[in-house]
Amino acid sequence: MSTSNEIPEDLSFAFEQAVAVFDEWDEGGDEPKIKFRGNNHSIQSVSDFAMAYVSFVSDLIHDSVADFAGEFSAGPEALGHDCSAPNDHTYQEVAACLSRLSQARRDYYDGLKAMRKTKHAKSAQPLRPSSLAAF
Repeated sequence: MSTSNEIPEDLSFAFEQAVAVFDEWDEGGDEPKIKFRGNNHSIQSVSDFAMAYVSFVSDLIHDSVADFAGEFSAGPEALGHDCSAPNDHTYQEVAACLSRLSQARRDYYDGLKAMRKTKHAKSAQPLRPSSLAAF
């Protein structure tokens, strides 16, 4: 991937929004979208755009993403994912970290939804006479 020095201002703003909505994204809701250049993009998509830049993010953005990574590494969302903190303060590193965290959260929430559907489907099945024989 080729990298550039300075991130465009609109992409920097979109990335800051991606960090903010990631923090607010909860299990019950759909993945938040970020408006960027007239289109709605996922957190991961905005992060992927930002990874092409080696300019520095603010301490606040870096620290927020590093905190998310720390929380993830200690919880169930990280299972099977590299959720390590960014190695430096560049968009390239911080955005790569947020992209990984976004994928991990999406996979985790999708897994929870699938488990609920399976549970609901099993509880909705009528009892068969053979299953009543044990009573």
